Amino acid sequence: MNRPFISALSSIHMLALKLVLLLYIFLLPTAQTLWGQVPIDSTKFVLPVKIPVFFSGNFGELRASHFHAGIDIKTQGKTGFPIYSIDEGYVYRINISGGGYGNALYVRHPNGYSSVYAHLEAFSPEIEKKVLQLQYEKQKFDQNIFPAPDEFTVTKGQQIGLSGNTGRSGGPHLHFEIRDSQTEEPLNPFFFYPHIIDTTPPVINRIAIYPLSDSSWVNGSQEPFIFDLKKLPIDNQVTVEASGTIGFGIDATEYLSGSNNRCGLYTIELLGPNGEILYTSQIDRLNFSQNRMILSHVDYAQRKKNGHKLQKSFLQAGNSLSIYQKDAPGTFPLSDTSTYRFTYRIHDFHGNADSISFRIKSVASPFSPTVRQATPNYPVVWNEATTLEFNEVKIQFPAKALFETIDFEFEACGTRDSLVSEVYRLHRADVPLFRPFRLSIPYQADTSLLDKAFILQLDTLEGKPIRFSQGGESDADRFISTRSYDFGYFAIGIDTVAPKIKILNPDKDYGMIGKIEIFAKDELTGISHYEAYLDDTWILFRYDAKYDYYYHLLEDLDWERGKVRTLRFIAEDAKGNRSELIQEIIY
Repeated sequence: MNRPFISALSSIHMLALKLVLLLYIFLLPTAQTLWGQVPIDSTKFVLPVKIPVFFSGNFGELRASHFHAGIDIKTQGKTGFPIYSIDEGYVYRINISGGGYGNALYVRHPNGYSSVYAHLEAFSPEIEKKVLQLQYEKQKFDQNIFPAPDEFTVTKGQQIGLSGNTGRSGGPHLHFEIRDSQTEEPLNPFFFYPHIIDTTPPVINRIAIYPLSDSSWVNGSQEPFIFDLKKLPIDNQVTVEASGTIGFGIDATEYLSGSNNRCGLYTIELLGPNGEILYTSQIDRLNFSQNRMILSHVDYAQRKKNGHKLQKSFLQAGNSLSIYQKDAPGTFPLSDTSTYRFTYRIHDFHGNADSISFRIKSVASPFSPTVRQATPNYPVVWNEATTLEFNEVKIQFPAKALFETIDFEFEACGTRDSLVSEVYRLHRADVPLFRPFRLSIPYQADTSLLDKAFILQLDTLEGKPIRFSQGGESDADRFISTRSYDFGYFAIGIDTVAPKIKILNPDKDYGMIGKIEIFAKDELTGISHYEAYLDDTWILFRYDAKYDYYYHLLEDLDWERGKVRTLRFIAEDAKGNRSELIQEIIY
C-alpha cells in the first residue's frame, strides 16, 4: 500500500509466509503452534456444506463480549441447505434454545476433535423425532440433550441437518466450529482446510498511542492520541511527540476473498525502534472461561464512545488471555530526546499482510505529574474480594472482577417519578468487568409491592432503562439485589405490567397454513415462562428470541384437522405478572 510510513510486506515476504504455513500443515502434521498448541491431525475433514463457500465471520473475530469461536459460512441469504458431518463420529450433544446458538448439533470424532453446527433450521429426521419426544415429555421448548455414544452415530459426509437462522443469528448462515474434544476449546478451523484460499489482505484503519502513567503524555494531552489513516493525507509527514511510558493500539480489518464482511485479525506484531518485538498476539485457540477478557484486550472506553475496535498492545493485570507472546508487554519508556520508529505488522491466516511505521519524538513533559483532586478514595483491588457500603447500598466484588485496580466512584443522584429508590451511579460505564458484582439497594416503598421490585440499569441519569436483572432478589431485610457485569446508573423499579400477547395470523384455517404464530413480549423484566394448550392439551410453541416470536407447527400432532378448538397461550414475566390469550381457532 502506497501511503506514508506504511510499507506493505513485500510479495516475497508474503510468499514465504504462505510457504511456511503450507509446510506446517502438510509436512508437520503433529506440530504445534507457538501459543495455541493446536495439533494438526493428518485426517482431512470434508466441508460441512456443498455450496460455494464464502465467509461472513472468521475465528477470533471481535464480538461485543467474546471472541468468535468459529467461522460463519454464508448460505446465499436463504435457509434449508443440507449440512453434513465433517467426519465419522457420534452426536454427543443436541441443544435447542430461542437464543444463543439456536438449534445446534455437537459431533465427536475419533481423532480427538469435535465439530459444532449452529443456527440450524432442522436436524436429521431421527434426531428431530428424539427432540420432539423430549419436548413433549418435559413440556418445554429449550432442551440440552446428551445422547449415548451409540444412539446417533454418523459417517463422514452424512447429512445431519439443514442450515437456518435460529437463535441470535444475524441472518441465515452456518456457524461452524472445530474443538479439542478433551478441553472443549475451539480451534481455528482454517488449520484443517488448507485448500481454502484467501488472497485479500487485511487493512490497518487507526493507530492509538496511550500515556500510561500520571507523568506520561502524548501530543500535549494525557488522553490517548488516535490517528485515522483514512484521513491522513498521502504526503503528510507525521511525528508524534510524547513523554514517559507509552503503549499502543491498532484498529484493523480482515476481509476474506469473495465477501465484504469485516472479520478479525489472526496475528498482530508491534516492533520497537531496533526491530525488537514489543508485542505479539495470535489467535489459534480460545478458552470459553477467558472470553470476557476481550473487554480488556480492546479499548473498551473508545468502543463505548465511538464504536472503534482498537486492540491494545499492552496488558492489564487481570488479562491472562493465552493469545499473547510471553515477555512482550507492549509498553515503551521514553527517557531522552530521541525520535523513535515503531512498526505494526498484521497478518491473516493465509499470509496476507499490511504494515505501518510511525515516529514518536521523546520530549520533556511540559507539566508536572497529575495531581489528583481531594475526592473520596474507595480502592477496589482487581484480584481481591471487596465489599463497599454507601447510604446502605452494598456493592460486593469477587476477586478478579476487574481487569485492574480502580478508585471506585459512587454518587447518589436523586429520584425519578417512575422509580421507587434514588438513582445511584456506580463508577463509570466505560470501565469493563470480567466477573459480575452483587448490588443490594434498600427497599423503602410500599411493602405490598415488594415482590414486584427489581433493579434496573439506565443508560444515562435521565435516560431510558437499558438492562434489567432477572427480576431481582428480595430478602428479609428488605434489600433488592442483583448481579451486574456493567457499571452505570442503577435504581429500583416496580413491575406490575403483564406481558403483551398477540396472535399474528388470527381467523385462519390453521389446517391450511400449517402454523400458529404469536408475538409475545414483556417490556420490563422479560418473559421467564410461557406455555400453550389446545383443548386443554399442552402443545409445543417454538421460540425465536430475536423477534419475540413463538410458533406451533401442526405437523407435531396427529389430530383430525378442520375442527374448531380453543387455543390458550400463557406468558409470565420474571416478577410473576401473567397474561393469557384465549381464542377459538380452526385446527
